[in-house]
Amino acid sequence: MFTGVTSDGPIARRIRLNVVPAVIPALFSFAATRRFMFRTISQTAVNYRSSFLSEGHAGSVHGGDRLPWVNANPIGADNLTPLTSLDWQVHVYGTARSEMRNACDVRRLPLRIFAWRPEMRRTGLRRNAAYLVRPDGYIALADSDGRADTITSYLDARKLTPSKEEPMTDRTRDTNQHDRDRPSEYMRGGKGRTNDVRGSKIYPSSSPNAPGGAEVRTARDFVKHRGPKPKGFKRAI
Repeated sequence: MFTGVTSDGPIARRIRLNVVPAVIPALFSFAATRRFMFRTISQTAVNYRSSFLSEGHAGSVHGGDRLPWVNANPIGADNLTPLTSLDWQVHVYGTARSEMRNACDVRRLPLRIFAWRPEMRRTGLRRNAAYLVRPDGYIALADSDGRADTITSYLDARKLTPSKEEPMTDRTRDTNQHDRDRPSEYMRGGKGRTNDVRGSKIYPSSSPNAPGGAEVRTARDFVKHRGPKPKGFKRAI
């Protein structure tokens, strides 16, 4: 259709000059047409309900739908503002169960609670339901009863860790400690205590054996040092 309308033929030219100016304004005078065009162009109607990441429904909102926009309070704040964190989060419109609060605290999962307003029902949201929202603003899971175990089971089944602040595991601690210990390990190993850094004649700043005029480096500089280039080495061009 687009190619036909934008072509140089006489029919396309007549459509552009005579038909479109007369028909389009008349069509857009209807609210249904404006709503349809907005949902089409903005892609707010795009959904991923068939995805393995999408589960459940609450009200007319399903897992895989884009989170509906609503005014969160009379001063104009909306429910999409928290999505700027780009993290997994739970939304409850109304009252959240105590078990939901506890589960989100334990998992460091942001819980956004919005006071219920009657106009929220028109967007398809259900009062006191729980919506697990993905970082891209789409709903992963909708539970009409607002149960915490539904959320935790979903996360566990997919091995998801929503929080950006990941707990420091033993592996992480070991890696961090290794990075801090590299300079001292290098020195303890004998590399650079005299002049045997692969024959580079470079001495550590703490060495008492450094002759006058010798090149001196700190222990951290030694970590970055790779020694002299091997014979026959040619720099790539």
